[in-house]
Amino acid sequence: MTDFVSFEEASGQSYGGKADSLYTLFQKNFPVPSGFIIPYNIINKIIVKDSKVKAEYDKYWILTNKSAFYELIDSAWTYSKNQLGDVPLAIRSSANMEDGSKNSFAGLFESVLNIRNYNEFEEAFFTCLLSQFGEKIKHYCQRNQLDSSELKLNLVIQQMIEADISGVIFTVNPMNGKDKELIIETVDGFGESLVQGASNPNFYRFDWYNEELIEKKINSHHPLNLMMLNKLANLALELQQHYGFPLDIEWCLKGEEIFILQARPLTSIHFDTKYDWTNADLKDGGIASEIASPFMFWLYQNAFEKTLSKYLKSVALNPKVEPDSWFTEFMLYSYWNISSTKEGLQNLMGYKERELNEDLGIAHNFTGDGFIAKNNLKTIFRSLKVLIKLSASVNKTIKKATVDLQQKDDLIQSYFHIKWSEISDNQLAENIDELVFKHHLFFEGDYFTVIYNNSNFTSLLKGDIRKYQRKESLNYLNLVAGIQNIAHLHPSIHLWNLSRQIRNHESALTYFRQQTANQLLETFFQDGLEHFQKELQLFIQKYAYHSDKELDLMVANWDENPRQVFFLLKTFIEKADSEDIIQKNKAQEHVFRQEFVLIKSASLRKKVLKHRQLLWTREEYRDRSSQMYHLIRKGLIEIGYRLVQRGDIQQIEDVFFLYPEQLLQAFSGDKKQL
Repeated sequence: MTDFVSFEEASGQSYGGKADSLYTLFQKNFPVPSGFIIPYNIINKIIVKDSKVKAEYDKYWILTNKSAFYELIDSAWTYSKNQLGDVPLAIRSSANMEDGSKNSFAGLFESVLNIRNYNEFEEAFFTCLLSQFGEKIKHYCQRNQLDSSELKLNLVIQQMIEADISGVIFTVNPMNGKDKELIIETVDGFGESLVQGASNPNFYRFDWYNEELIEKKINSHHPLNLMMLNKLANLALELQQHYGFPLDIEWCLKGEEIFILQARPLTSIHFDTKYDWTNADLKDGGIASEIASPFMFWLYQNAFEKTLSKYLKSVALNPKVEPDSWFTEFMLYSYWNISSTKEGLQNLMGYKERELNEDLGIAHNFTGDGFIAKNNLKTIFRSLKVLIKLSASVNKTIKKATVDLQQKDDLIQSYFHIKWSEISDNQLAENIDELVFKHHLFFEGDYFTVIYNNSNFTSLLKGDIRKYQRKESLNYLNLVAGIQNIAHLHPSIHLWNLSRQIRNHESALTYFRQQTANQLLETFFQDGLEHFQKELQLFIQKYAYHSDKELDLMVANWDENPRQVFFLLKTFIEKADSEDIIQKNKAQEHVFRQEFVLIKSASLRKKVLKHRQLLWTREEYRDRSSQMYHLIRKGLIEIGYRLVQRGDIQQIEDVFFLYPEQLLQAFSGDKKQL
C-alpha cells in the first residue's frame, strides 16, 4: 500500500480540516510533529456500499468486517516505522467538515494517543474510524443543520510527543473580544482531558502587547513562567498571522520545546461592548478587508472622531447620548459605531432598521424589519427638520465642490515640488507633522462629509424609489449607471487610448506582444522601452498616486511600482476596438436615460439627478484623498529610510507600525518609541 500521504508531500488536495492544518503548518516550518495521512478514498473503497442506508450500514459493515482492513492497517504500521521511526504514535480523525470557520466539531472526533505496539495501533485505527458514527457527531450535525452522511473521514498518523505539559491557546480573549489578550489553559501530561473539558486546568490571561500576566489560576505542580508565556504568545501570534483570523490552538511542551498539535478557527467570540459595530462602507476607503497598520488606523480614527459627531449634529441626526467612540478596532480590523448612528435615525418617519442594513450591506441578527419608527407628530416634525438640514448639507457640498477641490489641488501642487531626499530632518518632520495633523483632516474630513451626505441621501432616495415602485418598476442601479467624466475611470481611459495607439503602430504592437508585463516593467525602469517610453512616463507621472490598493499607506504607488499599469496595458492591447471603455460608459449612460424617462415625478427626477451629481463629487474628493495619502507615504518612506540608515529600525516599512506622534518622537531621537 503506497497511497499514504506524508506531511512533506501533501499539497493541493484536502484531507479534512485537521490534516490540512497540520501538513500546511509542517511545510511552513512550524513545530508540528512529523506524520502522514491515510486518505478517505483508501478507506472508503474497502467498504461495500449500500446507498439506501449509508451511514448505519457503513458502521455495521465495518464492525462485522474488520478483517477487510487488516492489509491497510499492516501497511500503515510498516509505513509509520519507515517514515517516523520506532516512536510512540497518535492517531487523529480528520473529517471534511471539521475545523471550519463555523463548525469545529471540537473534541467530538476521536484521537488515540501513546500507541506503542501493533495491537494498540489496530484498536486505535477502528476507534477513530468508527467515531464518525457516534451519537455526539449525529447530534452536532443535527443541531448545526449538517448532513452527517456527507462526512468523509481521513486518519492522521503522527509521532506522539510525550508531553510534560499540554494546553490550548485562544489568540483572542473569547469572553470579551480583546485582541491583545491570550487565554492559555494547561494540564500536566497529555492534553486530551483538557480538550474534552474533563480537567481542572491552569488558567492564564496574558496581555502579549505589554508582556503582562493579568490573571492566573494554578491547579497543578507545573505553572508556566513569564518567559514561556512570552514564547507561547509569540508562536500563537505567528500562527494567527499565517491564518489571518483568531485561532484555538492545541499545543504541548516537552522540556523547553513547544509542539503544535492542532490549530483551528476560534468560532465563538463575545465582544464586551455596549455598541454595535460594522465595517460597512469602509471598503470604499480600502481598510475594511485587511488589517490596517497602526499609522493608517490612526488616520481613519482621527477623521471619524472629528467629523461624524459634528456631521450628525449638523443634520439633526445626533444620538441622545454621545458615544465613547465612533471608530475602533477588533482583532486589528477597523469598525465604526453603527448603533449610535441608528439611534439618531430612530425618530424619523418611515425608518426601518432592516432597510438601513440592506442599504449599507450590514448582516442583521434580528427577524422581521427590526426597529420601526412610529408615525406621529413628533416623528413628522423631526423628519422635516432632518430633510431640510440634509438637503442644505448636500446642496452646500455640491455648491462648494469646485472651489474646495481647487484649493486641495493647489495644496497638493505645493508639496509635489519637494525633493524629499534632499531636505533636512527638521524640514522632513515639519512636513509630515503638517500633512498628518492638519492637511489630512482638511482632505479626509471633507471626503468623509461627502460620504455621510451620500449615504444618507442614498437611503432617502431608495425609500422614495421603493414607494414609487408601487406604481412603476424602477431599478436603482440603472439610475446611477453611466456617470460621465468620473475620476476613477480617468487612468483606464487614458491607458485605453494609449493601447489604441500601440495597436495602430505595427512594430510597437509586435514589441508589446512579445514582452511579458514584468519584462516591460523592468525595461521601463531602465528607460529602455523601444516604443512609448515617454508616453508611459507621462502617464505614470500623472497618476503616480494610484496603486494596486487605493487609500492604503502600506501599498506602493504607481511611481514606485507601476506593475499593474503594464498588466492592464497588455490586457487592453488584446481587446478589440468594440470593447472601447469610453463607449461602454456611454452605453451605461443610455441605460440610465432609459430608466430615467420612466419617472413621472418631477421631485423624484430632481433627487436622482442630485444623487448622480453627489456620486460624481464623492469620486472627486476620493481622488484628492488618494493624492494626500500618496504625499504622506512619500514622507514616511523617507523617514523610514533615514531611520534604517541610523540603525534605529530594521526596514523602512516599520514606520507604518507606529502611531504618528510615536514616529515623529522616534525620528527626533526618542528611541523609547521604537
